[in-house]
Formats: sequence, structure tokens, C-alpha cells
Amino acid sequence: MTAAVIAGPVYLRNAWLTGSPIPMTRSQKGPAAWWENYSVLRERRLGDYLGFPVSVLRRPTMLLRAGEVDGKPYNEAMLNVWGAAYASFWYDAFAHRIPSRFFRRPGHEVWAGPLLTGLGLVPTGLMLLGLALCTRDILRGGLRTPEAPLVLMTAVGLATFVTFTARAPSLVAAKGSYLLPLLVPAGLFFARGVGTLPGRLRQAALVLSASAALASAIVFTSGLVFPPRSAATVRNGWSTVARQLPDSHIDEAVEIFLGTGK
Repeated sequence: MTAAVIAGPVYLRNAWLTGSPIPMTRSQKGPAAWWENYSVLRERRLGDYLGFPVSVLRRPTMLLRAGEVDGKPYNEAMLNVWGAAYASFWYDAFAHRIPSRFFRRPGHEVWAGPLLTGLGLVPTGLMLLGLALCTRDILRGGLRTPEAPLVLMTAVGLATFVTFTARAPSLVAAKGSYLLPLLVPAGLFFARGVGTLPGRLRQAALVLSASAALASAIVFTSGLVFPPRSAATVRNGWSTVARQLPDSHIDEAVEIFLGTGK
């Protein structure tokens, strides 16, 4: 009900202006291809799915610092699919929330990135531990084990993610948000992982996990730690898309979002 109240007017407006409650830009091959190719460094390789670059923890963003630009100004460590997904889970990997000057100008190195990705290792590791344990139980007891549906759901979700990113070589294709449908099984796996720890270690793990969530909430509350992106920056960014898709009404939507439109 709450979702309908919040999102309902948006869907109604879309249907009124475009004829569809969910208009897609995928059919507009020119603009879609331009935005995707803008962040393509090369085609995907098998190695992009193997391992996890530690450098992602130190610099969990696709943007390079000033003076590090070589060709396209992107961090090659983010070619690793799991590194990019992890960085976008725990930080602003694609510079959507934090002003880009904090990523690129000398002296503006962002301390929050390593902090959040470091804290995120604890809950993420516990979740992966729980997934491994549940998978072991299925191998031993078959599909009659209680966790089997969620493990299978996770397997399908991960396979879909791998297939999608293999076909879309853009850096921004490996968003952690594409795995959000697996949030429910991830919660169960986290609980299973926590449950295997002895008393004091379990308490420490829960405190660190709660600290990771709290730190993320503080860092990404607009204006609390970092200044919000200016209205001009938001408007200029979306104006390019609006010019490429003149019938999308994106420019009008941005003005309404910023509180300057009708």
C-alpha cells in the first residue's frame, strides 16, 4: 500500500505522457548504446569473474584521481565483476551520491570508501559462510532441506547476473543493486553464518555488522557528511539524456524532482 501511494503517481504520469507506465529507453539504441559505451574499457574476460582485487577496498569507485587519467578516466580494478558489485553495495562506486570532486581532486581522497568497504567485509563474509553451509546441507540431505528453495533462488539469481554482465561489458553493468532480489535469502544466510560463531565472537560480529549499517546510513544521509549534489549538477547531467530522448519528458521530471517544476 505504501509503495502504491509513493510510486503510483509516477506510473500514472508515465502512462499519461508516454502511453506506458514503465517506458523503456532500450528501444532507443542510439542513446542507450552511447551511455553504455561511455564506460566500456574492453570486452568481458573470464578473469573478470575470478578473484577479488584488494584495491577495490581501498578505492571503491570507478573514477580515477586527477593525474591518474590514462585514456578513459576509470579505475581498471572495477573491471572485476564481484569487486564492482561489492563496491556498489557498500559505497558510491559510480559517483551518484557523493560529488565527483571528492573522488578526483588532489587532497579530496574520500576516507569513507575504505571505512565502509572494510566494515562490510564482516556481514558479507558471514552471509557467504551461511550460503556455503546451506549448500553443504543440500549436498548432504538433498532438496528436502528447508533452505533448498532459497539456495536455488540464489543460484539462479547469480547465474542471471553473470550472464547479463558477460553480455554488457560496461563498468556500470555490474551494479550490486541488480542482486537486491536476493536480499531475503541473503538475510537467512547471514543468520546462519552468525549462528555458527561462539558467544563472544558472535557478539563482536553483530556489533561490527550493525556498525557497517549505521556508518552507511550516516555517510549517505544527504548533507550530513558530504554536501548534497547541487541542483545544477543534477540538472546538467540529465539534460544530456533529455536532449537525446526529446519525447521522454525526462527534463520535466527532473524539474519536478528538484521542486522547480509543476
